[in-house]
Amino acid sequence: MAQMGWVYLDNNGGRHRVGLYHGDDTGHLVIHCSMRVVQIDFSVKETTSYSFMIEDELCEVHLVKEPDGRFGYEFKINKSANTPRNQGRRKEAKRNRLFMGGLVLGMVALLAGVFV
Repeated sequence: MAQMGWVYLDNNGGRHRVGLYHGDDTGHLVIHCSMRVVQIDFSVKETTSYSFMIEDELCEVHLVKEPDGRFGYEFKINKSANTPRNQGRRKEAKRNRLFMGGLVLGMVALLAGVFV
């Protein structure tokens, strides 16, 4: 039986343990987070992925079947989905780009003024 574990640290300092059990012969799968079962699936024998929320963050566990028949496991945070958290990230990134653009323009104007 394959067992994997990850630790997700949220923005508030919270620590969440994400774990996975995947049966070698049966393919039965259990994903748990902070001692709570979040996904159960039976006979998982192909590449697939599962999504679940940890507070306001969309998390994904990917199972990838290798050419030799073994599985690889990966835990990711989905930062492209349209969630309230990701909308806030996009607004903040836009604000940062505008600030950096203004800063660069200001520096160019200052240097142009010095050389003129």
